[in-house]
Amino acid sequence: MPIDELVWNSVYELLIDEKIPIEKRQSIWFHITKPWIVNHRVTIISPTSEAVDKKFLYRQLVLPTRTHTKNWFIPSSFFWNTHIDVSHNSKLDCLIQPHVDFLSNEGKNYEFDYAIYTWDGKIEILDARDFIEECKFFDRFKTVNRTTEK
Repeated sequence: MPIDELVWNSVYELLIDEKIPIEKRQSIWFHITKPWIVNHRVTIISPTSEAVDKKFLYRQLVLPTRTHTKNWFIPSSFFWNTHIDVSHNSKLDCLIQPHVDFLSNEGKNYEFDYAIYTWDGKIEILDARDFIEECKFFDRFKTVNRTTEK
């Protein structure tokens, strides 16, 4: 199954579930598409230990790149739901520190390498600088969204 189809299958139910607030579904969509990162194709994660709960992992990928020896996975809907609850909130705020704490080797609760797989076949592990850019995107979106709602 193509990577893009696997990603869609991993979150489809979340994106159409009307019991989940639209802001949370928007946030999940932004994380999947990452419009603030040029050349982004797919967001992938790699657990930092065997103890990480498998509920966070949707499907392991076999990537045609030899640059990393880690096992890479498409995040599950459980991962995205948890990520939004911890690193964002219902108002689409973006909190840099929880991103760093759980998704970066600089963090105190480092559980995953959080990366993008690019259209040209590279894996780029994200870090605090990338999370700052993500939060800038969310701030701009919130500003535009508030302006258009008036």
